[in-house]
This record gives sequence, structure tokens and C-alpha cells, in this order.
Amino acid sequence: MKTKQHIISSLFLMPIIFTLTKNYFFAVLSGIITILVDIDHIIDFIITQKKIDTLSNMHQAFETFKYVKKNYFIFHSWEIIILLFLGYYFFKNEIFIILCFSIALHLLLDQIYNSFFLKKYSLKLFFYFFIYRLYHKFDVLSLRKYGHLIKEDEMIYE
Repeated sequence: MKTKQHIISSLFLMPIIFTLTKNYFFAVLSGIITILVDIDHIIDFIITQKKIDTLSNMHQAFETFKYVKKNYFIFHSWEIIILLFLGYYFFKNEIFIILCFSIALHLLLDQIYNSFFLKKYSLKLFFYFFIYRLYHKFDVLSLRKYGHLIKEDEMIYE
């Protein structure tokens, strides 16, 4: 999904979090976290390209398969949700639940959109499990349903 959709989704999450917690800080934090999960795209760019570029260039590098050949996406993983639930269970701190809901919303929307609506660029169903990506050596094409049909300079988002 694109950042714009994550911003819109965060606007729906914030009032829910406020209703549950009666805490403005937690409500705003949930919105920010929902959007900031995508910071791992920038981290992936820096790791794979071994440089820092403009935000625009780093973002555009994910529009094709020409530059970024690996998808680590450390924050895009359901395992983080499990760890956050465990954090809440053991420490009883609301921040774990706020992080959990925020990241889960982001992942759920990405999972639905990127697995079912990107046509031949759709991700495999288990892409959002870090262990699954590790098993596939984080290879960008192996993690796509039709990776064997994709040319590296094709645009993902039309």
C-alpha cells in the first residue's frame, strides 16, 4: 500500500484508541506508528544500495525490481505482533497494546492489498512473516506469486 492509504487508515485508528484509553498521546502515537512502520523500506534501501539518497529516490526504488533485490522489512512481520502481546502480558504496559494495534492495522492492510490486488506483482500469502522471508533469503522475486514472470524494470504500482 502507499503511504497515503496508511495515513487515512491511521485517522480511523486514532479515535478508537482514544475511546479505549482516554489518552490523546496514545491516540496520536497510534496514528504515527501506523505510518512509520514503512521506515523499514528506507532501511532496506540503505542496506541493499549501501547509500542514503533523497526520500523520493529511495521510495521510487521500490516501484520496480531494478534496484532493491531483497526485502528484509523488519517492521513488516507478524512476529512483532506476537512479541508485543507477550510484552503486554508480562509488563502490563498499555504502550505494547498501542504498538500492537498500530502495527497490526498496517500489516493487515498491506497483507490484503499487496497479496490480492497487485495482480502479477502480488506477494505470497506468508510474506509478512519474517521467518518466511528469511527462508526465501529475502529474495524479492521469490516472495512474489508470479516472480518468475516479472522483468526487473516493470512498474509494480500502475
